[in-house]
Amino acid sequence: MCGIISYLSKNSTLSEEQFFEACNTLNHRGPDNTTTWVNENKTVYLGHNRLSIIDFETGIQPIFNEDKSLAIIVNGEFYNHDAIRENLLKEGFKFKTKSDSEILIPLYKKYGIDCLHHLNGEFAFILYDKNENLIFVGRDRFGIKPLHYAVYQGNIFFASEAKALFKMGVPGKLNFSNCFAAYSFLPLNNHSVFEHIQLVKPGHFLKISLETLDIKECEYWNLKFPQMNSLPTKIDEQAYVEEFARLFENSVKLRLRSDQPVGCYLSGGLDSSSVIGVMKKFSNTPVEAFTIAFEDPLYNEGGIALETSNFVGAKQHILHMNNQILADNFEDSIYHVEQPVINTHGVAKFLLSKTARDAGIRVILTGEGADELLAGYIAFKIDELNVGTDQNKNDILQDFLKRNPASAGLFFSNNQVESSSDLEYIKSKLGFVPQILKVSEGTQITYSGLIKKEYDARLKASNPIRTAFDHIYTPTLDGIELLNKSLYFLSKSMLPGYILTALGDRMEMAHSIEGRPPFFDQHLVEFILQLPVSLKIKNWREKYILREAMKDVITDTLYKREKHPFLAPPVSRSNKNAFYLYMKDMFHSDLLKHSTIFEAKLVLQKFNNFDKLSPEEQTNSNNLYLNILSTLILEKKFT
Repeated sequence: MCGIISYLSKNSTLSEEQFFEACNTLNHRGPDNTTTWVNENKTVYLGHNRLSIIDFETGIQPIFNEDKSLAIIVNGEFYNHDAIRENLLKEGFKFKTKSDSEILIPLYKKYGIDCLHHLNGEFAFILYDKNENLIFVGRDRFGIKPLHYAVYQGNIFFASEAKALFKMGVPGKLNFSNCFAAYSFLPLNNHSVFEHIQLVKPGHFLKISLETLDIKECEYWNLKFPQMNSLPTKIDEQAYVEEFARLFENSVKLRLRSDQPVGCYLSGGLDSSSVIGVMKKFSNTPVEAFTIAFEDPLYNEGGIALETSNFVGAKQHILHMNNQILADNFEDSIYHVEQPVINTHGVAKFLLSKTARDAGIRVILTGEGADELLAGYIAFKIDELNVGTDQNKNDILQDFLKRNPASAGLFFSNNQVESSSDLEYIKSKLGFVPQILKVSEGTQITYSGLIKKEYDARLKASNPIRTAFDHIYTPTLDGIELLNKSLYFLSKSMLPGYILTALGDRMEMAHSIEGRPPFFDQHLVEFILQLPVSLKIKNWREKYILREAMKDVITDTLYKREKHPFLAPPVSRSNKNAFYLYMKDMFHSDLLKHSTIFEAKLVLQKFNNFDKLSPEEQTNSNNLYLNILSTLILEKKFT
């Protein structure tokens, strides 16, 4: 994994020194080498920060073809590069490096933009084609690797992180509508929270004419669920389970390829435990496992993770986390994530990445993706309840929450809205209203009373929930099972817009760690998409097929354990709670007083009533205050 940066202009006003300085803002993504290159007429600048994972000696980028008419910069990994390289060598193509990135050049020469269909991995790349006078930009199918861009003052800027764009002169003004989308669990996958900065969408590519700088955006891959009228009438469950296990094991094995030490993040959950259970099959030495242990017993999964670690014979590293540590590192984590957050779990992940790096690990396998693909969150169970025929729906839901109170803070809230014009519109399109959208609708009421009048007016006029829905909705959702519609919406919003950033790439790359999530292998995902929903949730057990497929490599505790979301404990009002005291200091500082978005008096008035809230209301308010605090830090750092 690396950092990439580019500047395109018909009449360059950016000096090479300024471009190099912008490239240096991404050194944490690639500390091993920083290289910049400018074409002869100064219309194309390419920069690359390298984290050496494969081919230490000859993998410096940009990589060129023989006559230097093609140049590439790549962030990420192509896991099928060995097989592709072998086939291309047989066809007469030549290679100068052993880097997986280099296969992109002959693939492009052979297939053009269709080369994307041959790449299996997580990646973002920029390719310069001198002969065609164009730029070709691609991003992986799921949005694992970030790529931002801005069109500003007639020029086009690209970078793995927004901070490099600011260094090149793009303003860092926040866009409140986009911030609100992030607050309401519907972050847009085509726009950052900054006014001028967009994102290359997952599963999309851009073609840019260097003559006109016109941008053409195209989709090359999307989640495709089966139509209900095409579903099999009989299900061979064992065959599905065996094929899932085969594909998952192959995905893990592919992601163990590295010239650097490989480890694994290990929580007390089914997903990471499945990853490390399979890793054991292909590792001759004990796997290095890294676990967060919170002080609050409700959120502390250290004991269960240790049980798994002993079961697979891993070498366990436990990072003990308290509120003081979270407070001390909150601002640094927001600098790296570049967006509002709802929980301090991202700070914990930020520090866990540092722990892994300090232990000599450069590549880490992670468990992200299973919840979004296999219906792991409580929101999906609620959706199944709401569209089902059970007469005691509320009793079943309350039983879920009683057994697993940590889930109450995620996709379930007393502030959610059950009926509104927005939700009626959504129901007319989908046939029902997903739980995540009910929670999203409820957020507008809360924020409306805390923001400046000009933003409140814009918020009401922009209809952000419906706008976000329309951005994601596609007619191809018609005729698919209702649970799959919910999975689609989360996979197009929270997954790339929060989970893979605030808990994924940004927190890992902040400490030069390459994260690899095996659940996002293309072939595995395409198999999962075709699964009957009864193999995702069965008898109210989420991720059913994963449990069955991994039964032999996980503990009995995990096989039986219900989903517990990875969350840090909510902030409670207490003079002993260091994070509460930190938040109180920040809200009473000039940071809130000078905010361009929030009304300081109204925020403080609400915050000062925190102790009067019930424990559940405090959990819900936790999201609110962390969103506000992280937004204030973004204003401080970048505007």
